[in-house]
Amino acid sequence: MRLIFFTIKHFKSSCIFLAVLGVALAFIDAPIGSLYASEATIKESQPMGFIDLPAFAYGTYKINQDTKLKQENKYVVEGFIDTLPFYIKPVAGPRLRKQATPFQTIEFKQKGNLLGIKTDNFTQFAWTKADGQFQEFKNTPKGDFQLRRWVEDGALYSEGKKPNALKRSQYRFFADGSLKVNVTVHSKHLPKPLSLRYLYEKTGN
Repeated sequence: MRLIFFTIKHFKSSCIFLAVLGVALAFIDAPIGSLYASEATIKESQPMGFIDLPAFAYGTYKINQDTKLKQENKYVVEGFIDTLPFYIKPVAGPRLRKQATPFQTIEFKQKGNLLGIKTDNFTQFAWTKADGQFQEFKNTPKGDFQLRRWVEDGALYSEGKKPNALKRSQYRFFADGSLKVNVTVHSKHLPKPLSLRYLYEKTGN
């Protein structure tokens, strides 16, 4: 009977954990730039923001990971998986490895005081002001969430928030066409924050 109780208890725990993990990983599976909101959905009551990025920042970037950085990200992911309970690893491990795969392309555009970001094969940009104010995104393919963007110390920050999960992406642009991206996912249900680093190279304006 004790064995049966142990199995049922851990099965329920694993289901809850995986459900929460899925919410957190949704931020990696479809990063904030790939979720669409038209300009009409932006609240007029928000303070007017401004895009304080250099002109060379805008354009299309392609993933350009070297072997060393790929290994570093792999160690981070495998170390994260090692912290998971043994009864969750067989399911969560493969999913986490898949979800942590970086996007191949990221595109940045400016339209007035709005910043648009689009990734991979998505046809629509996600438009927001870069004023640090949260904007509501409703009924998206990945559910409801809040998104804000701002510029600080020359870097662009994008922060997406769902109940019990938050993703922050830092984009640092360089005049030679390179882009460094740091992504961190937080959740009170995860054993620790998950942080990954990616390198991109500009391919067009």
